[in-house]
Amino acid sequence: MQNDETSQEITNILRQNKLADLKRFLQQRQCLNFTNTAFVYLFHLVQSAGILVSSYAAGTNDSRYVWVGITLNVFATLIHSYEKTNHSILGKLMVDVNRIRDGTYVDEGVMIDIKDDKPLQSHASQSHASQSHASQSHASQASHTSQSNTQQIKNLENPNYGTIKEFSV
Repeated sequence: MQNDETSQEITNILRQNKLADLKRFLQQRQCLNFTNTAFVYLFHLVQSAGILVSSYAAGTNDSRYVWVGITLNVFATLIHSYEKTNHSILGKLMVDVNRIRDGTYVDEGVMIDIKDDKPLQSHASQSHASQSHASQSHASQASHTSQSNTQQIKNLENPNYGTIKEFSV
């Protein structure tokens, strides 16, 4: 009975966490959308001013205004890079929103293995191990990778930790 209550409590916590994440993602998207709109208008304004000042300076042979025009264009490029960065963040947030909607969202996108059965190695033994590992053939590397992936899957299915399906929302 206590196991069912614990499982139900975990399910409720995960649902609340997903809802809180969804609200936070939507709020961040709204803020970034507003900021990007301002960046787009500001970029075009500053870039146009830079082109206008540079053109005027080239026509009058005034080197001071050439540098002002160049500076305005550099500033416009900086604004544009911030806009592109925000745009990529918007895309990542949208992927997380879609994952929450589809039920495939994992908080932080990384699964952490709780228990590591391998003992820690000293720096010298790690260096020796990496040198000997580099001399192995490609086939043995593929075999090792397959074995470690199988071990990780077995660790995830360990009854001491429960299964992923048991904790899914």
